[in-house]
Amino acid sequence: MQRMMSAMCPGSCSGRGGCYASPTGPECQCREGFAGKMCEIVVEKTTSAVVAAAEDTSDFWVVLLVSALVFLSLLAAVGAICYYVRSQKVDVVGSLDEVIDEAKAAPKRVKQYLERLV
Repeated sequence: MQRMMSAMCPGSCSGRGGCYASPTGPECQCREGFAGKMCEIVVEKTTSAVVAAAEDTSDFWVVLLVSALVFLSLLAAVGAICYYVRSQKVDVVGSLDEVIDEAKAAPKRVKQYLERLV
C-alpha cells in the first residue's frame, strides 16, 4: 500500500499509526500496541498473550479543567494566608501626634537620666 498524508485518514490515526491508501479509501495501519479504525484502542499485553483491549479515555479538557481548579484553589489559599498575615501586623509607627509627643518628652527623659548619674 502507498503511504498517504496522515491528515487524510480519519482522526489522523490518533497519532498512533500511519495512513495508507487502500481499495476502499484511506486506512489507518496501527503501530504495535494499538488497534481500531483510528488506532484509538490501546492493547495491553502481558508476556506473550493479549489480555485486554481498552479504549483510550484520556480527555484533554477534563485534565485541563482539573488542573485549572487546583491552580485557582492554591492561588486562593495563598491569598488568604497573605491577607491573614497582613491583618495581624501591628502599626509600629503610630499616628503623627504620638510621634510628636514622644519627641517633646525625649529631652525631659534625657535630663532625668543625667541627674540620676550625678
